[in-house]
Amino acid sequence: MRLSINSRSFEALGREFRPTLRLALPLVFAEIGWMSMGVVDTIMVGRLPNSAVAIGATGLGQSLYHSVAIFGGGLLLGLDTFVAPTIIGVGSNLLLVAAAFQLFDGLQTVATGALRGSGDTRTPMVANFVAYWCIGLPLGYILCFRFGLGALGIWLGLCIGLMIIGSVLLLAWHRRLRCDRASLLHHRT
Repeated sequence: MRLSINSRSFEALGREFRPTLRLALPLVFAEIGWMSMGVVDTIMVGRLPNSAVAIGATGLGQSLYHSVAIFGGGLLLGLDTFVAPTIIGVGSNLLLVAAAFQLFDGLQTVATGALRGSGDTRTPMVANFVAYWCIGLPLGYILCFRFGLGALGIWLGLCIGLMIIGSVLLLAWHRRLRCDRASLLHHRT
């Protein structure tokens, strides 16, 4: 199967890219700072007793903080009369995708932290690689360029990848708990 790119898709993406970049760049830098804080938090609580619970709680706290911070940033940008028309034009469709993204990002963050705290670092790494690089990004590319959805297509593809990651990691955590319980019951008898 050969993928072709039509020039109209690039033109539509180019028209959306500059206003989106102008609005998103400050939030991108803030997000990098928040992610860095999350990494430091995870490293610090990883040394605590019962670190799986502590890392899971840290991940949940990070997700709640991100939700409030992104909502607040969007609200402040929406109140600015200069950027409000651009936000409404570009961001109204992306807001629904961002809501689903936040829900599954919280699930993925907590499940990743719990698995890492219990000593399983391989499953989150493989799940993230496969779901983002092998599913989400190609799907986003196809939705963006083949179906002409522009930025919404990229967001949808990555959001679907994140939904897969969250679901797979939750199932992996559930399976790990079930195996640990069975092992504990076997040792008691």
